[in-house]
Amino acid sequence: ATTHLTDIVGFVHKRDGMVNASMEFDRATLTPLYRLKKGEPGQSHALEIARRYGLPDRVVEFATGMLGRMETEFHELLAELKDQRRRHEEALADAERLRRDAEAQARIARERLAEAEAKRREAVEKAFQEAKEIVRGARREVNAIIEEARREKSREARKKIDEAEAMVEEKLQEFHPEERLPLEAVNEGDTVHVKPLGHDVTVLAVDRKAGILKVRAGTFELMVETADVAPPREKGAKKPKAKPAARIAAPSRESTPHELNLIGLRVDEALGRLEPFLNHASLEGYGEVRIVHGKGTGALMRGVREYLDGHPLVREFRPGEPFEGGEGATVVT
Repeated sequence: ATTHLTDIVGFVHKRDGMVNASMEFDRATLTPLYRLKKGEPGQSHALEIARRYGLPDRVVEFATGMLGRMETEFHELLAELKDQRRRHEEALADAERLRRDAEAQARIARERLAEAEAKRREAVEKAFQEAKEIVRGARREVNAIIEEARREKSREARKKIDEAEAMVEEKLQEFHPEERLPLEAVNEGDTVHVKPLGHDVTVLAVDRKAGILKVRAGTFELMVETADVAPPREKGAKKPKAKPAARIAAPSRESTPHELNLIGLRVDEALGRLEPFLNHASLEGYGEVRIVHGKGTGALMRGVREYLDGHPLVREFRPGEPFEGGEGATVVT
């Protein structure tokens, strides 16, 4: 129902299935807004319009008095409530607009933050890759320097060995020719004199094809060429059957074995044999050699491995596998 009659408004308000409604009206301009508002009773604006169009005030006031005080107060209260509702709706619309603006600003801020974070991650990743490349380049340079130093030390070591061999050769040339021992005359268990050592030794094995003898001098086991041996000097020693003249020659580096046995030696004695062994192995290009030191008290093993640690000719070393001697041996590369 749409009406400005209070009795009808009250009747509709109290009945289910019925609802008051009104057409919005702008009291400032006295013009309809053509918006239907359900739930709000309507008002009569006839007297205000009549006053606006020139009806005498006394006539309008007389007509207003005819409405009665309660009727007038009702319409005034209703008009005030409508004004409040309109202000609240406008405030609510402003709040909704501000909310949408805030959401838009928040969305823009999130997008900018995400963009900044993506750029930051990209910059960090780029810096990380550049740092990795710098480290790789520095590592390549360091490895090149280490390799060059290793080659330089190898050249220096070979030069020193060549000088030592030349000196030995020169000293050996001072000896007078002695009797030779034919290889076929030397047998396992014979005693022979090793001229470079200046001692008699016991023959442990004979390699007739290679012309090399394996001998024992005290606790040492050595490989020597037959050109370096002569009949024994000590009395009562077991001599080979033949005693032909022998030729003096310097020890050959070809006899350097891939294995060095240090069992039974003191640490200082073992290290004295270890250094030339490593030099020969490096010069001959051996990829891997084995040093046998046994377990014992562990002193010899520790001494050998401490000596190997940081040695310029040693790339790495490890304990032997079970088939290589386990902790009783050290494999060097």
